[in-house]
Amino acid sequence: MSAMLECDQPDFAYTVHVAGCGEMRRAGRLRAWREDDGGLLAVLTVHGSNLEDESGVVADQVRLRFVGERVDVVAYEPGWWGMSFAYLRSVGGTRWAPLDPRVLADRLGPSFVIDDEEDTTPGYGGA
Repeated sequence: MSAMLECDQPDFAYTVHVAGCGEMRRAGRLRAWREDDGGLLAVLTVHGSNLEDESGVVADQVRLRFVGERVDVVAYEPGWWGMSFAYLRSVGGTRWAPLDPRVLADRLGPSFVIDDEEDTTPGYGGA
């Protein structure tokens, strides 16, 4: 059985803390799939190509969007022309660890496409 897409929010707003800049508001696409075990797997496409979240506060913000749910949070850093993309899984709510996108494809089924969005980094063909 494959997971069912329950949320596709193109403008999910989140805050990051950037060294030398302080807090910055960003928006990214947030998708969440209901898995067979009842939990949610949320994938946030980050603005630009760099998460810039060393302390895991972005994962907490995603979890707050789904209060009362068990949520596994993944950040997706889009690649430039299909290269250098990355998926990062929130671990322990305090750090991010690389995640093989094939694991996501196995968990979510055919509704999930690896590296399906463009890089929005300013100056690199993005917004």
